[in-house]
Amino acid sequence: MRLMRLVDVGELDQDHAGLELVELTVDGLILCAAQHGLPLRTAVRVNGLAGGGPDRPIGTRQTLMRQLAHTLGTDGVFISLIDMARRLQATGSDDALIDWQNATACTRGRLRPDGYGMYRRDGRLHGFFVEYDRGTMSVEGYRRKFGAYIEFLTSGRFVREYDGFPTILVVTTDERAEERIAHAAGAVVAEASLSLPILLTSQTRWNDPQNATGLLNSIWRDTDAGAMERRCWL
Repeated sequence: MRLMRLVDVGELDQDHAGLELVELTVDGLILCAAQHGLPLRTAVRVNGLAGGGPDRPIGTRQTLMRQLAHTLGTDGVFISLIDMARRLQATGSDDALIDWQNATACTRGRLRPDGYGMYRRDGRLHGFFVEYDRGTMSVEGYRRKFGAYIEFLTSGRFVREYDGFPTILVVTTDERAEERIAHAAGAVVAEASLSLPILLTSQTRWNDPQNATGLLNSIWRDTDAGAMERRCWL
């Protein structure tokens, strides 16, 4: 019984051809679902399990492969937090990423984040949505996206699942894209006349060699803040 397999090189584009990507086989997915006490079909729908290989694709496997740069970018946000939390734990901190849900698992109707997580620091839990943006969405697309968050907030449906409304962390390519998103999101929030917890940063700030604490550093801005007005999100 094979539980994992390497993704075929032929499925990867030129930018990712050198990567060794591993996915669960169908048997691996069945085992993973069973560990959660679920049949595979339910785990695919509820937990967003995906994989199986090109011959027997399960869940959103084909979409994830088709949008591989976006998939890896979104996963990179969570992996970076896990890595930083482990480094901080070595200094006596209680930092930890204690929940990570993929896009399928945290989708709620029109609300379609790229992921949801919960981070612990000093005994406090911080819930957050992730929006990983590659600078390809139109202004109208941003307005629809943040409009769905407004609807989720004003409907009150979030109280069934979250202790307070999670912070929306938007990671984009550069500061030009960041400014475009800030303008679109700010306009949606202003039209709704309410407060929505949105923080933005760019890949360039996140990956700056001088940035020793990555996404936990003071690299985030509010939608109505200037480009140089930055703070931590925790």
